[in-house]
Amino acid sequence: YLKFASLSPWVPFPDPVAIRDLDIAKASPEDIHYELGSGDGRMNFHAIDSNYNVKKSVGIDIDASLIEQSNL
Repeated sequence: YLKFASLSPWVPFPDPVAIRDLDIAKASPEDIHYELGSGDGRMNFHAIDSNYNVKKSVGIDIDASLIEQSNL
């Protein structure tokens, strides 16, 4: 997959977009958030932030370097 990643590279989206996505989803402490193609995990970090405080947030990505970055 990674040799073809140039066809669909990871591009981080701005924080306001992540916040708007969670607002639209009405994320709450009762939710478990899954992020497919989580990249550096920024959406996951927003989901566990006190504004949404989801029960659990799980990031899934195929790129080991991005997973490592999100775990820092």
